[in-house]
Amino acid sequence: MPVVLADPEFGWYLMPRATATLADVDVPAPLELGLEILGVMAAALREPHARGEVHRDLKPANILRLETPAGNGWVVSDFGIVRNAAGATTAQITRAGSLLGTEWWAAPEQHRDAHDVTPRADVYSAGLIVAWLVTGVDPWDFAPSSLAGHAFAGPLARATSPRPNYRFSNLDEFVDACKAAVSATADDPRKMITDGRFEDLGNHLVRHPEDVLDAAREMAPVLFSEIDALYERSPDIAVDLFTRVCETIGEDIGDLSFQLHVDPVLIRGVRLCRLHYSIDRTEGTELAESVLGAISGIGQFAPADQALDWLDSLPARRQEEMRFVLHRVNAWDFFSGMAQGRFASRRKSQLVTELARGGRSTT
Repeated sequence: MPVVLADPEFGWYLMPRATATLADVDVPAPLELGLEILGVMAAALREPHARGEVHRDLKPANILRLETPAGNGWVVSDFGIVRNAAGATTAQITRAGSLLGTEWWAAPEQHRDAHDVTPRADVYSAGLIVAWLVTGVDPWDFAPSSLAGHAFAGPLARATSPRPNYRFSNLDEFVDACKAAVSATADDPRKMITDGRFEDLGNHLVRHPEDVLDAAREMAPVLFSEIDALYERSPDIAVDLFTRVCETIGEDIGDLSFQLHVDPVLIRGVRLCRLHYSIDRTEGTELAESVLGAISGIGQFAPADQALDWLDSLPARRQEEMRFVLHRVNAWDFFSGMAQGRFASRRKSQLVTELARGGRSTT
């Protein structure tokens, strides 16, 4: 917000009067306006976020339309409940267990402890604003599944994830992802995989779930080195892509060949599990659930053997997580049968040894 006049001692200040708020806009609005508003939020919060500050109350009513001699434009307003950088709190206005912000627009973590949030909370609110703006769906009715076919489906699904670590780390990344989604002209999964455009492929499959099996067919020969490079470059994209593909394969393989397509994709899913769960800070078990669930659901032996080798290599804490995963996706009995056929010399861990004994685990 521009300041027109201010007291040198900051006792008072004068700002121009807004002519409208974003809440007054007719929705759904064009993609161009969605990109414009997202760019405005990114520019307004770039420096505050770099200092560790969080707006915590992004919503359409706080994005104002100004008419000035320099031209018309949108600005972000109402920084009254900004969370200062860590260690710089001047007033305690938050309380654990109560919401600070605006219902429906605030990130889930603002309900738990609004003082302990990061800029990813603003990414969540910005995602809901853009989703509402370009689809017309109110935030209380919004779900990523409602974005099927929309150009911004992939970026919006990621920005509005309930898991903060899965969201974009800042608004500029969110802007770049939306621009890439708009500029992506090739909608052929084969071309995207051939070109190594896995990020575009992830966005495409959110919009076109009917193409997942086609994508699986093309992903079967992808080299392990390409999976490694993708995970190093964009771990969230890699995990989301393989989770989506493996979940679909587990439900229906369509006309895919078990030998040529299904087994190779599931083995590559296990490869990604090795990468993803080797990091201590990794949260969430969605990838493991989709991979292990698909392997057991369609009874694939070669991927199961790879999965047992991976499970056997995990540290104790991770093995406990995977024990629950195996039960959650009803895969314990299948992997127990597979483990019983393995020589004792190939078993290193308590989990795989327990699987090999047969029977049900107590959790």
